[in-house]
Amino acid sequence: MKKITLILSTILACALSAQAKLNVVATLPDFGSLAREIGGDKVNLVVLAKATEDPHFVDARPSFVVSLRNADVLIDGGAELELGWLPPLLQNARNPKIEIGKPGRVQASQGIRLMNVPTNVTRAAGDVHALGNPHFMSDPIIAKAVSWLIMTRGRISHTVSELTSTSSSSRSRASRLRHRILRK
Repeated sequence: MKKITLILSTILACALSAQAKLNVVATLPDFGSLAREIGGDKVNLVVLAKATEDPHFVDARPSFVVSLRNADVLIDGGAELELGWLPPLLQNARNPKIEIGKPGRVQASQGIRLMNVPTNVTRAAGDVHALGNPHFMSDPIIAKAVSWLIMTRGRISHTVSELTSTSSSSRSRASRLRHRILRK
């Protein structure tokens, strides 16, 4: 009887986990829009910054720490775009899944050749982007590359693939999305 109970509880746990949504946090609305398009109804999405806010100076709220603590995936710009406000939030969230280099962390600037990289960075130049211009999402070709990065990087692609494999309509939607992103 114990063995049957154990097997049934294991099956139930697997079924519930297969229905669970992926908790995705995006720092900016652009990244959130791409994540929503890629993940569809298989993700719970929280976007930290509003479209009207300067991405360098977002007013951090306590709810951001809670969202980051519960996140399975964090999509941020990288290239020091959110340097002024994201690191303290991540430190307080204490979520090892979304640390730099972990599968749950997607930095959109990864693999993007940034423009306007200064050869000499001094304080005399004022506020300079030392790694290059992190405002790259206005270029649709780069947005396409970022979409591909979000879709293929880490647990987003694996989890969404697992979740979408359960229905033919979801598989069809995922196939159409992949085709749109890869189309030249």
